Amino acid sequence: EAGFEQRFSTGANLSVSSRMQGQNFSDPQDRISPNPSYLNSVNLTLSQPLLRNFGTDVNLANLRIARNQDRRGLQEMRRSLIDTVARTEALYWQVYVARQRLVSARWLLDVGEGVRAVLERRREYDTSLAQYADAVAKGEDRRAAVIRAERDLQRAVNELKRAMNDPRLPVGGSETLGTIDAPVDQALSYSTADAMGTLMAQNPSIASALLSIDDASIGVDVADNGRLPVLDLLASGALYGLDGSLGDSWQNLGDNDQIEW
Repeated sequence: EAGFEQRFSTGANLSVSSRMQGQNFSDPQDRISPNPSYLNSVNLTLSQPLLRNFGTDVNLANLRIARNQDRRGLQEMRRSLIDTVARTEALYWQVYVARQRLVSARWLLDVGEGVRAVLERRREYDTSLAQYADAVAKGEDRRAAVIRAERDLQRAVNELKRAMNDPRLPVGGSETLGTIDAPVDQALSYSTADAMGTLMAQNPSIASALLSIDDASIGVDVADNGRLPVLDLLASGALYGLDGSLGDSWQNLGDNDQIEW
């Protein structure tokens, strides 16, 4: 027996099959005819629910939920991408700020070293020991500030490398990163209504929440349909062919003389 079965979005189920059966009886009195016998048949069965499990809302529920899951995965990817971009941009500006602080610290150290050198040359004239010691102490503080600024810059560069995930820039390597863009110091004007509209339309969290609501509504429809009684329409038909040889049985089947419905 061979055949196929197809389920439709309305809940209908169509089955078509072909069956071949051969029998050979041991009958010394020859009371069975034909012997041997070959019975061939083509069977068609159609079932259609009328109440429970009827309609596309129920039978395509799994497909709709799977599509929502696919869309939810896309929104999760968008959320991850937006978070990565935002974090990388924030780390970039941290590198920028750390580099500017290092430049400022080095400038202050150079100025302090110059003041200390001037006071050292004037110690025999009008510079007191306290003034010179204060200049030396400030110079050492500024030297320590330069060391801290260099350390903070290296830490910021390593964090930016980790976010970039570029094999050419290993974290902790000797390669450093420079900054090209500078912060914009101009006023930013925007429309609150447009910003809220963009937020509602583009926020992955809101899109995922809407998909979850749609999943819940699909579940409600399926559960509500399950409360209905079972009432199905069933129709079936078959063509038979019976003879003493396989070929003749198929020929009899084509004559449409033996029909069951």
